[in-house]
Amino acid sequence: MNITVPDFCRHYGSHVRPSKVLSWINEVELELGENEMAEVFWPTMMRYWSGFDLIPHDDYAVLFWRYRGATLRLQRNWKTLRLPRAPSPDGYVITGLDVRS
Repeated sequence: MNITVPDFCRHYGSHVRPSKVLSWINEVELELGENEMAEVFWPTMMRYWSGFDLIPHDDYAVLFWRYRGATLRLQRNWKTLRLPRAPSPDGYVITGLDVRS
């Protein structure tokens, strides 16, 4: 599988980027299929999510649900960090970092 992820940060502002990434994911998924797309989806999300504004949350929730099983296959390549969430002292945010690159 040789998929090049476009540089969405260079070409689009943070308010447009979420919909552009979503459109790209949907196009590539048609080409690759769901199983191979899972290996592209999570690294793409890790790279771009923090730079999104105006996120279509319902659309991304569907994708997160669809690719949730892929995290088990991919997590051996990730390092997981637990960071405190600001408003709740007992809440956590879990972030996966791709340690292969």
